[in-house]
Amino acid sequence: MRKDLDVNFVILLETHISSVWRERVRNRLGLNGNFEVKARRQSGGIWCMWDSNLCKVEVLSHNFQTVHMKIKDRNANQWLLTAVYGSPNRGFRKSLWEDLHNIGREVNIPWCVIGDFNAILNDHERSGGYVTT
Repeated sequence: MRKDLDVNFVILLETHISSVWRERVRNRLGLNGNFEVKARRQSGGIWCMWDSNLCKVEVLSHNFQTVHMKIKDRNANQWLLTAVYGSPNRGFRKSLWEDLHNIGREVNIPWCVIGDFNAILNDHERSGGYVTT
């Protein structure tokens, strides 16, 4: 599968899978590096996988909403990557934004922040769930 797609780095969110399926996915993708924040009950989960022959990944910090990593490629280029799964809980999401703000104050190399923030600007963007006030 990996050769067909030329995948070198994958981030999966809301990972509610058993350890048996987890190993099948890893083997199928052929990615030998990984770090996972397991889902909490029915929410969250961040699973990062990469080809450690192509890049060195150092997990700098993590919590139930983020995995913050430094990536170094074979040419010694370095950058930061933060994978996000924002909690549906508004209070927890507030701490997510505070965490990202604090990380951002220390950043001095390129930084990419990606994922599901579970945040919208306007209620007309919402699909299901409760209307916020």
